[in-house]
Amino acid sequence: MRPRRKNRHENVCNRLSYVQRGDPPTAFARVLATRYGMQAAKLAVAAQWGQMAALRGNTRTSCSLTETTTGIKELDPEIYRTAEIIFG
Repeated sequence: MRPRRKNRHENVCNRLSYVQRGDPPTAFARVLATRYGMQAAKLAVAAQWGQMAALRGNTRTSCSLTETTTGIKELDPEIYRTAEIIFG
C-alpha cells in the first residue's frame, strides 16, 4: 500500500526483516529501524543522493550505493567459527 501524497515528494515505507519472518518486532529491531531512518533523513536533508544509511559496528554512517554493489563482502572467519560451535 502506498501512502497518499500530501506534497510533491513520494513517501515510501520499508519494513525490516522481522515482518518477513512473521515475528513480532523486538526492542532492538525498533531501535535499529529508528536509527536507519534518522540516518536516511540526515542524508536527504543534506541532499546526499546516491548514499544509503549504514551501520558499521555500532556506528551510524553512510556509504555510496556503488560501494554496496561492487565486489564480494566476506564475513570475519570468527563468525563462522562461532556459528560452528553453536550449531555444529
